[in-house]
Amino acid sequence: MKIQVWNAFASNNSGSYTIVGSFGSDEVATAVAAELREVLDAHQRWFEATERPAESPLDEWCTREAIACTEPPGRDDDWPDYGSPPTIGAIGSQVVLHVPYTVAMAPVFGEYFYRRSGRVDVELNHAHAPLVWFHEIWWPWKDRDEGKVAASRVALLEEALGVGGPLFEDVDADDSPSWRSGDHFIEADLMIATVWTDPVAGASRLHALVLRHGAAMSSRVIEAFDRSDPVSMLRPCRPRVSAGLRDLVLLEPGDARQAVKNCLSRELFGTAGTHAHAVAMVEQAPTTVLRGKPAVLVVALGEKLAAIGAVVEIRDA
Repeated sequence: MKIQVWNAFASNNSGSYTIVGSFGSDEVATAVAAELREVLDAHQRWFEATERPAESPLDEWCTREAIACTEPPGRDDDWPDYGSPPTIGAIGSQVVLHVPYTVAMAPVFGEYFYRRSGRVDVELNHAHAPLVWFHEIWWPWKDRDEGKVAASRVALLEEALGVGGPLFEDVDADDSPSWRSGDHFIEADLMIATVWTDPVAGASRLHALVLRHGAAMSSRVIEAFDRSDPVSMLRPCRPRVSAGLRDLVLLEPGDARQAVKNCLSRELFGTAGTHAHAVAMVEQAPTTVLRGKPAVLVVALGEKLAAIGAVVEIRDA
């Protein structure tokens, strides 16, 4: 008797797609985002339909805008089949289109940006690493008071980082943004780096907060070079904020390792089962499980972990 054993691995190898464009005014960016949102939503309905006409909404739009396509767009690998549909929004004078999980997207959107007298700031097709969003914030130069700018910078950070703020609500629990003030007159007054769970929603909320504090914002995005701390380029963070931010370090999981994994899965990732990131945290201890989060939340999780036998330490962020 002859026995043969095969070991196989399969993956659809999808990544994210992001394109950021800039325009001459907020009004133009808003109009571009609104038009594209209508086209994207219509194409998504067409894509999901059991019976659909041969010509898609994206086909019709490309024809109307005279955008050349070598292949019909949005059919197979160039539209999200297994992930959520595209999201798009205007963030000041910029437009962000993002798809979290797809093989690719049709190369038609950048051409449209240029047709609307804009430009493509960046296009990331099939990105696998976390996306680091780099937001530059300026206060006006006219009638500038440096003392007021410094105070506004801290106030903005504290509101953004606090419970309910975009840099708390719109980032993963195990991620923490970084920031620093500009050292030179050509640098922004404040630079923030973060990994958004939903880039359009998170950046939009941060932009609205920036406007309320009397400043302006522009955005860039890159793929992370360091997965352990994707936004390390702006650490150590400054200015210091008085929002009571703390780090929670898991020094030793103790004997109840599975209970610690379950606790981290539930508290950090909202899953009833065991989350892969929680498993990695336990196996890699000592490791930081919360970084730069409000003290009340850090203390609460630290107490839960300690109650099941883990050894933890709370440190200043």
